[in-house]
Amino acid sequence: MAGDTRIALPLTPGQVRVIASYARGLRTTQITQALGTGERSVRDHIARAAKRAQISGRPLGALVHHCYQHGLFDGQEYADLAVRTRETPPQLRLPHSLCRVLGCMAEGLSLTAAANELGITRPTVMQYRKRIYERFRTRELPRAVAMGWQWGHLPIRPTAGAGTPVHANSAGPARKMVVTP
Repeated sequence: MAGDTRIALPLTPGQVRVIASYARGLRTTQITQALGTGERSVRDHIARAAKRAQISGRPLGALVHHCYQHGLFDGQEYADLAVRTRETPPQLRLPHSLCRVLGCMAEGLSLTAAANELGITRPTVMQYRKRIYERFRTRELPRAVAMGWQWGHLPIRPTAGAGTPVHANSAGPARKMVVTP
């Protein structure tokens, strides 16, 4: 919204802990067991974190993306979620078309919104999403977004020109990335 002056509030340590659990590929019931809390508490953490980060729609992938953008997964507690500095293994490399769809997933866009944003059809977005999940061996959106960050496929702006990547080279070694708003 033009002229919008709202400022995102920082996430609480509890909210980051819950988001990190999703980024690790856990489901809500597994998170409740791991953190010793109830399902409602986990869902409340996500709802409040989305509100603080000003994320609407599908918040889980977007919250993981937000945490990486703001360096919230740095440190000893989240070492397993750190951005990798070594070369991306061949099985985890993504072509630019899949990176663009992953970028839309990280922004929390629906399949239809991603298709409109990228100028492709909804079934194509669905097929690309399926390929991303297969490459990363996950069915969880937050985990796919985390792996995208870890292996240098994110950040990427969904509206980037088709031939011009705005992320680390997914075919080569990971490089230092500049976070784009």
